[in-house]
Amino acid sequence: LAEIAEEFGVSRQAVYDNINRTEKILEDYEMKLHMYSDYIVRSQIFDQILERYPEDAFLQEQIEILTSIDNRE
Repeated sequence: LAEIAEEFGVSRQAVYDNINRTEKILEDYEMKLHMYSDYIVRSQIFDQILERYPEDAFLQEQIEILTSIDNRE
């Protein structure tokens, strides 16, 4: 905190407050959008499909495509 405060010319308390406020905003977005929880559920479903149908090349290919979409930045 001290390094950030020094860099921006503000107090450590201001940096701390800003981090906490930003964290709350991000948590609110997550609650509204459910992005992370949906990602976890999709990953679990993909794993179950791959486990149940290990020989199905088409399913494996489609899951790889969907996984790459989920993991892009």
